[in-house]
Amino acid sequence: MILNNREISVLIWVSMLGAWLLTKPSIRFSVHELLRAFLHWKILVCLGAMLIYTSAVVAILYMIGFWRIVLLKDTLVWFCFSGFVTLVHYVTTNESSRVVRKIILDNIKLVIILEFLIGVYVMSLPAELVFVPIATFLVMLNEVAKTDREYRYVQLCTEIMLAVIGFCILGYVIVSVVQDYQSFGSLDTARAFVCLPLLSILFAPFIYMVLVFAAYESLLVQLSVGPEKEVGTIRYAKRRVILYCKFSLRRLHRLRDRPPYEFFQIESREDVDRVLTALHAE
Repeated sequence: MILNNREISVLIWVSMLGAWLLTKPSIRFSVHELLRAFLHWKILVCLGAMLIYTSAVVAILYMIGFWRIVLLKDTLVWFCFSGFVTLVHYVTTNESSRVVRKIILDNIKLVIILEFLIGVYVMSLPAELVFVPIATFLVMLNEVAKTDREYRYVQLCTEIMLAVIGFCILGYVIVSVVQDYQSFGSLDTARAFVCLPLLSILFAPFIYMVLVFAAYESLLVQLSVGPEKEVGTIRYAKRRVILYCKFSLRRLHRLRDRPPYEFFQIESREDVDRVLTALHAE
């Protein structure tokens, strides 16, 4: 796994920033608390399941002749950043409608092509050491400016500057492609081009199943709250909910979003049937 100049530049700046931040006691405490939260068993189980699923996908792609060892670096970067971040985004924001479709659409946009080209054709290390912090600062400043209309002129200025930088890089990329068109058209380049979007698309079913599991966990906990219920009633309620919702996130969320008192008042099997019948009638 050979790092290109942009990746080396990012690694240098991140290392310098991390070393500086760790000199601050408050930052060290926050990092310690973050690590404790990350080591929660549910997160570790989810991460382990993600690792197993991704390994199985990569193994299948390898057996059919698509995946090669040269794609290992791209795969690891995708797993640690794109894959894990996407999973956290959908789990924490509760954005569950048409998950598979959204992930697929997000990965066939033109930006994927541009990011791929920009990532392959990088500048010299000194140029990257200057470019990376400037671009990162402008992106962060732009995101902060979006939070308040008072900073709309700052947002406009940063967007113009980012657009200028983007066009300059795109021009550099076009020149590089023209000069190195034979390498650009190679089979390995094509594989690298398709690899990351393909991994994201194949990752969509896993995210969907995690969301289904999380919704079931939340819903089944709600069924147990309220007055003390017989074990048989709770089991009946869970069985009916599973038979009704199956793998449908839409149904799970419709049931979960019912008024809390409906679950609180459940004391018998008839109450369970009443709630599900009311849901059917809507």
